[in-house]
Amino acid sequence: MISEFEKKWLEGLEKARRKAFEQGNEALAEYLELKVSNDQIRLRESKKLIDAFLKKLDQLENINLQVETKDAYQFEMFGATLTGFCLSVSFGIRQLFVEVGWTRLPKDGFMRKGALAYCRISHFGRNEKQEFLLVNRDLPRWVLAENRQVVFDSSFVEYHLSLLLRD
Repeated sequence: MISEFEKKWLEGLEKARRKAFEQGNEALAEYLELKVSNDQIRLRESKKLIDAFLKKLDQLENINLQVETKDAYQFEMFGATLTGFCLSVSFGIRQLFVEVGWTRLPKDGFMRKGALAYCRISHFGRNEKQEFLLVNRDLPRWVLAENRQVVFDSSFVEYHLSLLLRD
């Protein structure tokens, strides 16, 4: 799932880190090293989350679903502009969205709650069914934003697909 956009982003950061190191700007080089490390965690965990949905979708038979993934996708969440990925699944007029992203530039705002990345799982026209997840550096895995004791697993995928298909 690493797109050309993401590859170029990481390559640009790594190039800037090397240049800062060569010019003796250790503080900037260390910052960029941390940024590259954090972005690698973000990408890895984003891929796991999207793949969990895609894997479950592949197991469904005889159901007419429209599945689309987008990269370099931008959306607003918690007062910040996030760039990342979107998985959309349509079943008739019903739609499920899994949006994953993080801030890229200072103008995008900042990540709250110690998050490296955010995820919003939503159903078109059903705001009460939204869930917000985050991943942080200390324990890099997806957890509910409002209760970090609840870890994302296949039950989240099953729940949201059941809302899309049966409810």
